[in-house]
Amino acid sequence: MSPRTAATNESTSGTLARGLTILEFVAEHGRVGVGEIAAELEISRSAAYRLVSQLRDRGFLSEPSDGGGVRLGGTAVRLGLQALGGVDLFELAAGRLRTLVETVRETAFLATVDGAEVVYVLQEVGPSAVTMTAKPGSRRPIYGTGLGKAYLAALPPSQREEAIAGLDLRPVTASTLTDLPSLRAELDATAARGYAIDDGELEPEVRCIAAAVRDHRGAPVASVSVGGPAERILAKQDAIVTAVVDTVSALSRDLGSSP
Repeated sequence: MSPRTAATNESTSGTLARGLTILEFVAEHGRVGVGEIAAELEISRSAAYRLVSQLRDRGFLSEPSDGGGVRLGGTAVRLGLQALGGVDLFELAAGRLRTLVETVRETAFLATVDGAEVVYVLQEVGPSAVTMTAKPGSRRPIYGTGLGKAYLAALPPSQREEAIAGLDLRPVTASTLTDLPSLRAELDATAARGYAIDDGELEPEVRCIAAAVRDHRGAPVASVSVGGPAERILAKQDAIVTAVVDTVSALSRDLGSSP
């Protein structure tokens, strides 16, 4: 490769990187001005304007009718929708759960929500698994599981309140939360720390750590959990929390969720 070709390739690569940075910046902020883009990329306004013009000409950016900056254009939106349309949560989750189990050496689950229940859809059994009643296809009360509490805690407060207001809080075990004030407090704590804990609320002496998977809108669509004997989970809870949160963060990114 000649020095001139190498220089051209390097220049093209740099331009592409700046263009992608602009798209990410606009996607994050919604509508931005050329001056803001120049400041973000630490380039001159004239260089920012040239890049914006190129992206606008290809439909990746557009100018609102009232002026005042640029926003994502039709081409960027179309590509995003095509990418989302090709995403299969369950296919992606299967691999993520296997990696999670390899990390924590305990059983992992993926569940979705159907009304007042969680529905277990995937299970990856750990090497030291104990018998648990939850299996793929099983349904459990949303308030009595870490999976369900993680999902509820990820909802906006008004939607969360609406979801729990009509629940029939019957005890499943002696540890099940059976009154709304206690459930509200637990969901607030779950939202604050970023993961849910099932402390024998579904099955005695079984402890689970769970967190919610979010879609491109930031809305919860499923939850992932790791469960096992309470004593064993407690002994390595910090590592399990990290692994579960990392897993749902990766799945959420796969679905287009922003960090």
